[in-house]
Amino acid sequence: MEALVRRPFQLSNSEAAWFLKANGAATVLLSLGAGWLSDRMGRRIPLLTAALVGTGLLTAALPFVTSWPLLLVVRFAQGCFDTTAQVVLLAWVVDQSAPEHQGRSLGVVTGGLPLAYLIGPAMAAQFGEAGLRTLFVILGGGLLLVAVFILFQRESPVARRMPTSGEQLSLRRLWVPIGFGMIDKFTFAGFALLTSLMVKDRFGLDSVSGSGVLLVAFWSAFVVGLYPAIRLCERFGAAWMMGMASVLYGLGYGLLGVLDYRSTVATMAYCGILSGLMYLPALTLVGRLAPAGARGAAMGLFNTTGTLAMIAGFGVLGAASDRSYALAWGLGGVLEVIAGIGLVVVLVARGGGELAGKQGRS
Repeated sequence: MEALVRRPFQLSNSEAAWFLKANGAATVLLSLGAGWLSDRMGRRIPLLTAALVGTGLLTAALPFVTSWPLLLVVRFAQGCFDTTAQVVLLAWVVDQSAPEHQGRSLGVVTGGLPLAYLIGPAMAAQFGEAGLRTLFVILGGGLLLVAVFILFQRESPVARRMPTSGEQLSLRRLWVPIGFGMIDKFTFAGFALLTSLMVKDRFGLDSVSGSGVLLVAFWSAFVVGLYPAIRLCERFGAAWMMGMASVLYGLGYGLLGVLDYRSTVATMAYCGILSGLMYLPALTLVGRLAPAGARGAAMGLFNTTGTLAMIAGFGVLGAASDRSYALAWGLGGVLEVIAGIGLVVVLVARGGGELAGKQGRS
């Protein structure tokens, strides 16, 4: 953010947040439609491959844009392709998995996506600000290679039918994991927006390499947390895991604006582990409750609502960070703790129920 957006165009934190909002707007506008289209097509791989190609080409182009308005346009277009790829990929994975293995399959893919975020910051730490263009070209090329790999994979036809009355009831229950995912995505805006800005302003470090270390700590810990997330969901239930992990996550998140750099790195890793314990249960519930013929639309809805919450986070946390980074991180932490406590209270009051139950072998 610092080297690509804020410094070249002389922007404030809240103005630089529009770079992320442009991507978020694309997600809001296209996620549900992309998922619905893949449901109606009956095949997901052609759409997934095209989306990956578009994302790769526009990712490589980003650092070569020298106009702020044009950069927002390119970022929006990249977001259109990127959100299509994410939604269709998740639906495709659930389609190809037996019901008892959906949690495990989503865990593998959910771990694979953060690996891209992990590799990016690690490479950024090596390239620094001087190698920014080379970094983006390499990342874009990597997405093109993934597109070629996906193109030659097999897939089962998607069931194209209207949900039954029982499946419609399951769709209504999607609002439990979707609503909770919105809270999580609001706080994710802090990692996307504030990290590179904070290392420059608070610690006086190179914005690319300094934030790269923080994000490597977060995403590597996120991947580590996915396997125990699968097992703990089997033992305690997905909704219980979301609630309990949220409280612990929020406590660490709220401290990120006041710690020294070394403690910030450790706390980012702590938040990464707990983030995996929150995100995978929500995603697994969406895949399990959505009928096969509406699975792409369900994943799109999960993505759309989460992105709306993230856009709100960009605005709220960006404005708060102009006053104080401690205020921005503290606000997100308090919100997460309240959400987690609220979910646990509801589960206790209702005696758990189907959503709180164990998911079975995955």
